[in-house]
Amino acid sequence: MKSLRIVVLISVFCLVLMPFLITRSHAGREVISKGKMPDLASATMMLAPAPVGRSQQQAVLSGPRVDAGPVNPDVYDKLGLGASAAPQSKASGISPEANIPINMAANAAFSTAIMTNVKGFNEVDTLGDWDGREDDTADHGGKPLDSTSLPSTSTSNPSFFITRSAISEHTIANGFNEDIFYAGDSLGNVYVASTTNITAPAAPANVLTINLPTVLNAFGTLNSNNTIVVTGVAVSPVCDLGSFSAVNGAFAPDFPAGTIGEILYVTFEDTSGGFRLLANGQ
Repeated sequence: MKSLRIVVLISVFCLVLMPFLITRSHAGREVISKGKMPDLASATMMLAPAPVGRSQQQAVLSGPRVDAGPVNPDVYDKLGLGASAAPQSKASGISPEANIPINMAANAAFSTAIMTNVKGFNEVDTLGDWDGREDDTADHGGKPLDSTSLPSTSTSNPSFFITRSAISEHTIANGFNEDIFYAGDSLGNVYVASTTNITAPAAPANVLTINLPTVLNAFGTLNSNNTIVVTGVAVSPVCDLGSFSAVNGAFAPDFPAGTIGEILYVTFEDTSGGFRLLANGQ
């Protein structure tokens, strides 16, 4: 009984004090809500890279000031940018050889070389990256054909220049006695050059000239005006040359059926609009 009275007394005492405890708790929370909130911004440290100072550099000129003057027109002409389009004469002794050494042997493997045309000097050059460095830079060159090897009837024409060139498979490296090169020009001519020397200052090639306007009708009634430009030459080294005699019987003695050889394909553009498909001009 005594224990029960003690428990009852403690319970009554708690009930009496409960309102005072609740009131004090509310008062505490109210003080906090009305108080000043901590300034988080002022307590935050911002880390940023320090500004890098810019150094002022100034060029120091020694000597009197010289203003840029006009460029000599000869400079533009030598760069191929001049107003003059006339071919340069070989008599001047200038031979560009694609601006690389002329050191390519005639018995070299031209399958690893390329060919290009130098318009201002009217020549055909071979280029090769043959120094073993594999740096895609031409370091060997040759000159199988230039204007000294071509007929004067072509080179004296102000409109003449070489437009396309190609290398035959008929070469010394492939077991033949000479190298064969092809070239086309702006007058409708195709040149077949035979040589054993591609390092001479003036190319000593023996050249066969094929004038396309006069031979286009060899295969039927295909004709053309006399003003055409060769736009492409392509070599097919292994072909049945009997296809020529199949179209024109006059070729049968030289190219009977089954004869294997090389064919040069030529594309051209008729620049004056006189192209004809029939012999009667239609």
